[in-house]
Amino acid sequence: MKFAVFILYFFAMHVFACGELTEKAFLPFAVEIENGAGKNMKTYEVYFPVKDIKETDFFLNGITSYVPELFQIELYYLETDRYIGDYYSAMLTLNKSLIDKALIVGGYNALNKEKTSLVFCGNFKRFELTSLLENKRPNLREVALPKPLIL
Repeated sequence: MKFAVFILYFFAMHVFACGELTEKAFLPFAVEIENGAGKNMKTYEVYFPVKDIKETDFFLNGITSYVPELFQIELYYLETDRYIGDYYSAMLTLNKSLIDKALIVGGYNALNKEKTSLVFCGNFKRFELTSLLENKRPNLREVALPKPLIL
C-alpha cells in the first residue's frame, strides 16, 4: 500500500512535464489547401517542428486532431522539405462547421528522431487550428529543377 501511495505521489509531481517551457521560437503552423474536397469541407496541412527546443531535445512522435466530444484522430505525418527548417506535415479535411472547434496536438516524447526510445513524461503541445493558420510561415525552400534528359 505504501508503495502505491508513493507511486501516485511521484506521478502527481511536475517532474513528468519534461523540463522547461518551450521557447517562443517553437511555432507550428497550418495552411489551407485547395483540393476540391467538397462544398462544406476544407483541407489543411499542419506543420510541426521535428524537435522541441529545450535543454534536452525531444522529437515529435505523434500529431493528433480532435474536436472535444466528437472525435479524436491520430494523423499520419511525414518529414517535409517544403519550408526552410525541419518540419513534419500532416493533412486533415474537416467540415467548415468544425474549424473553430478543432484542436491539433503534437506529442514530443521521443529522445531521438528514429523514435527508438521514448521519455517517461508528458510533453504535448496543443493548439487551436485557427491559431495555427494565423502563425507566420517560414520561407519556402528553393527547389532546384531537375536537368532535362537529352536523348
